[in-house]
Amino acid sequence: MKKLFVALLLVVLFPILAQAFPPDKSGNCLDCHKLDKKEAEEIIKRLVPGARVTDVKLAPVKAFWQIEAEQDGKRGIVLLDFTKQYLAQLSPVPKKIEFSKIPLKDAVVLGSPTAKRK
Repeated sequence: MKKLFVALLLVVLFPILAQAFPPDKSGNCLDCHKLDKKEAEEIIKRLVPGARVTDVKLAPVKAFWQIEAEQDGKRGIVLLDFTKQYLAQLSPVPKKIEFSKIPLKDAVVLGSPTAKRK
């Protein structure tokens, strides 16, 4: 009786397990996951109504899309997961820092105060 129950259980569960873990086709995420600019813009506009998507590509982080958007001349990058439910914003990195504009009046000086570099 136990063997019959186990056999019946396997017959019922096997198709379910086979669908839960599909075979890996080619290892390329784009085989199963798609996102175009129009769909990305619809998702982004829910949060930022005036934004315009300029580029959509696979992110360096696996299972994420990298969406580049622009609003009022400002550009930003947003990561969107393959389920299209979760967004993560990347902070912009300053392009150039002008050290001469940093006030040093109240700065703590380490080393020689007459050194070329401070």
